Amino acid sequence: MSSKNAKIYLCAGIRMDRGYNNVLSYTEAQMVSLCQSKAIASANNYSFIRQEKNAINTGFTYNQCLSANYIAFQNPSLSNKWFFAWIDEVEYISDAVTKIPRHRPERNPERPLSNSHG
Repeated sequence: MSSKNAKIYLCAGIRMDRGYNNVLSYTEAQMVSLCQSKAIASANNYSFIRQEKNAINTGFTYNQCLSANYIAFQNPSLSNKWFFAWIDEVEYISDAVTKIPRHRPERNPERPLSNSHG
């Protein structure tokens, strides 16, 4: 039986240069801290978060997901690695489920991110 300890943050107001121009480098811990400070919704009681067909089904409301522009999630039962992605679209599934497609591959912590996150 899997434990329900996967974590997810929906974030708003994170501005990043998707072309990786004019950027600073963030560690994974700094990126998680930024996501926590910009979180508009979060949960830490998910079962293992699967990226089915490069999308994540969440228990957040459609309006919450529409307000977000970035997502971070972790599956501590598997590893302590965090995954990050921009939110470009959301799909209403039901009142209790909203699907967030991942359009951008997970960011390597060694790759730089924008310094214009303020």
